[in-house]
Order: sequence, then structure tokens, then C-alpha cells
Amino acid sequence: MSKEKSAAELLKEKLFMQKKHAGLLMTEQQIAECDDFCESYKDFLDSSKTEREAVRTAITLAKEEGCR
Repeated sequence: MSKEKSAAELLKEKLFMQKKHAGLLMTEQQIAECDDFCESYKDFLDSSKTEREAVRTAITLAKEEGCR
């Protein structure tokens, strides 16, 4: 049984955004870059359980990147 779409349904399909999972739109290289970022972020979170530790870790990371 094929159901024909009403004018409102057709307009909805035209106007509404179709959500797509980002993983389906990204290249393998982009996915690998995101994974690398996530791993370093997880390391940051592991070493920053409190606000003081988060600040200390952020300062250390900034100094490693050349900030004064």
C-alpha cells in the first residue's frame, strides 16, 4: 500500500532540516583527527578531577605550548 504524501508533508520535507550523523559525512582522516582530540581531552579530564587540578593542568599544557 503506497501512501501519497500530502502537500503539508512535502513542504515539511522541503523546509525542515534533515539531521545526519556527522560520522556519515566525515572522511576517515577527519574521524581520526577527532579521535586524537578526544583522547587528549579524556587525558585532561582524567588529570583534572577538581577545579584546582584543572587550572594546574591547563597552566602546564599552556606552558608546554609556549605560553608564558
